[in-house]
Amino acid sequence: MRISLRFFVLQSLMFWQGGFAFYALVVVPIGTDRLGSSFEQGRISRSVAPWINAAGIACLTMLVLDQYREGTSRLRVAVWVAIAACQVGLSLAAPRLEGMIDWEEGRYLRRSEFRSWHEAYLSVLGLQWLLALVAARQMLAGWRARDLAGKCGDRPSED
Repeated sequence: MRISLRFFVLQSLMFWQGGFAFYALVVVPIGTDRLGSSFEQGRISRSVAPWINAAGIACLTMLVLDQYREGTSRLRVAVWVAIAACQVGLSLAAPRLEGMIDWEEGRYLRRSEFRSWHEAYLSVLGLQWLLALVAARQMLAGWRARDLAGKCGDRPSED
C-alpha cells in the first residue's frame, strides 16, 4: 500500500507541475507566435487554467493524504499551506481577470488593470511552482528518512 500511495502522490505532483511547466514554457510561446498575439493565446489559456487548477487541487489532496500516512514536519505543513493559499488566490483572481476582457469583441475592457492583475497572477503561479519544488524535495527526504529509520511498517520485499 505504501509504495502505491507514494507512486500516486508523485504522479499527481509530476502531472500538475510538469503540465504547468510544459504549458508555460512551450505551449504559450508557440501559441502566441502561431496565433499572432497574446490575446489570442489567452483564449486557449482561459480554457486550460481550470484544468491546471483542478490538477493542483487533486495534488494538494494527495500531498495532505501522504502527510497523514507518512508523517510530516512543520516545514512540509507550512509549504503545503503556502501552496494551498496560492491556489486559493489564483482561483479568486481568475474570475476577476475574466471580467476585464470582452472575449466576443476581442478586447480588454480595462487593459492597464488587467495587466497589473495578470502580472500578479503570473507571480503567484511562479511562487507556487517554486513551493511545489520545495514540497517535492521535502516529501522525498521524508520518505527516505522514514524508510531508513524502519518506521514504514512494511517489509522491504513488499515494495
